[in-house]
Amino acid sequence: MHQVYPSQPGIPAPAPQQAYQQPAPQLYPPAHHHQQQQQGQYEQKGVPQPIHQQPQGTPGMKLPGGSKNPLNKPVNAMGKREWSYGLFDCFDECGTCMMASFLPCFLYGQTRTKLEHMQRNNRPDPAGGSMCTGGCCLFYCLAPCYGAQIMLYMERNELVSRYGIEPSGTDCLVAFCCSCCAQIQHSREIEAEERSYV
Repeated sequence: MHQVYPSQPGIPAPAPQQAYQQPAPQLYPPAHHHQQQQQGQYEQKGVPQPIHQQPQGTPGMKLPGGSKNPLNKPVNAMGKREWSYGLFDCFDECGTCMMASFLPCFLYGQTRTKLEHMQRNNRPDPAGGSMCTGGCCLFYCLAPCYGAQIMLYMERNELVSRYGIEPSGTDCLVAFCCSCCAQIQHSREIEAEERSYV
């Protein structure tokens, strides 16, 4: 308890003393203190500060890699799209059309080489795809007994799965009855992905 003395004339009364309150101890340093201390260590050592945020691509920036939908075909609610080229658009490329008509085994070998190279390396085949392969010989040997059409049907299902194409109930019929047009469609679909690489 503070004692109060009577004030004398001309002498001010002493101010009462206030009780000293000790601040509550801080158990952990604030987060910004740790960040400032860590930043100061990097600046003293001359080391660039680490980036804690993943850099984002700027708008309009073309990132390396291919596209599974190079022509930007619309997709449905299931995320499926149509083929980049129609089944009867085979006359747009005369060279591929002639090869599919007279040398289908070579076109099959080239298509398989391109597809397998992109599946393994995620980039187009710099050699453009080899024609004389084991698949080419197998296609030629199995052609008389409809084995080639079975190979085309299996390849068609593989492309449908790779490019997110809407499967059709007529894929088997296309492989057996329109094998020439199917080969051209397969080849052009793979070439479209190859052109999308930067």
